[in-house]
Amino acid sequence: MERGLFQDASLAEKTTLNELIALYSKNILPKLRGRRAEEAR
Repeated sequence: MERGLFQDASLAEKTTLNELIALYSKNILPKLRGRRAEEAR
């Protein structure tokens, strides 16, 4: 029982981490690049 719960939890954490990384790369990285470009001007 504990083993199954642990596996489910680790799997859920992996999926949420992947989603966070995807959101970060899509939304935050372009903003950071834009800010750096503006600061360089």
